[in-house]
Amino acid sequence: MRFGGIFLLHLVRLAKRLGLNLLFFAALWTVGLALGVVLPWFLAMFGAVLAWLALSAYALGRYEEYLDGWAILVGSIPVMMTSMAGGEYVHLSLATPQEIRSLSQAAGSSTGRVLKLPEWVGIRKDLAYRHVTIGRSKSGGTTRSTYHVAPLVGPDWQPSDPIHAWVTCSPGFPMGCKQFPSRAPIGMTPPGFQSSGFETAVQQACAKQSLNCPKAHLLLEAVPSIEAGVADERSAVFHSPIIGFFSWAVPRVLLDLYRLVAALLGALFRRPDDQPPAPAKR
Repeated sequence: MRFGGIFLLHLVRLAKRLGLNLLFFAALWTVGLALGVVLPWFLAMFGAVLAWLALSAYALGRYEEYLDGWAILVGSIPVMMTSMAGGEYVHLSLATPQEIRSLSQAAGSSTGRVLKLPEWVGIRKDLAYRHVTIGRSKSGGTTRSTYHVAPLVGPDWQPSDPIHAWVTCSPGFPMGCKQFPSRAPIGMTPPGFQSSGFETAVQQACAKQSLNCPKAHLLLEAVPSIEAGVADERSAVFHSPIIGFFSWAVPRVLLDLYRLVAALLGALFRRPDDQPPAPAKR
């Protein structure tokens, strides 16, 4: 086979492989997003695992020539990440902020996920509290989560007055918040799987600082806008399929280029007696 034929053959195979795997990753992303929207996060995660196994088995059985084990392995990235963050991103980004005028009334009656806070409220950074949890990872090491909270009160608040709202800071930083914002125009309730850690931080802050803390209170993440509040979820939803696909595609393309070079060199240095015998004429 001439060089052009060898090159064209490998190019067609690579194009088919990239196209089919791109559809595979897109299907996983779509399923993960749908599960994240209609199911709570823990059920969405369980459904994502089942969907990943089912789609992988179907794709491997139907397109075994073009789908490899590495694609199936990294295919778990888009479906898992999107199922965890997809619902949160869709619900929060489409939410209309509920305007509140009284923190005490909102603490007992508000059911909105996104609240527009009064301009007169402020964050008492001097009463901020940090709660740290340390657990064991599957690899045998330790994992650290930090939950920062601070009271959200009015300008006339006194230490003996009740605290009806607390501001949280994302536990994404190993040491907690770098700095609380100076004010909170928008308050968003944290995801359910993070709430327990923040609630523990509030209870400890109230007990250790002798604060007046009613049982019913708001727990909010202070953000300048809804767009800023869903930035992490947006990254997980739209970046995870790209990361997953390119994590497979880059080593796959390099491997195919290696095979192409090997085939071209083999054709270039093949000796005449290495040629397969011509079929006998009848």
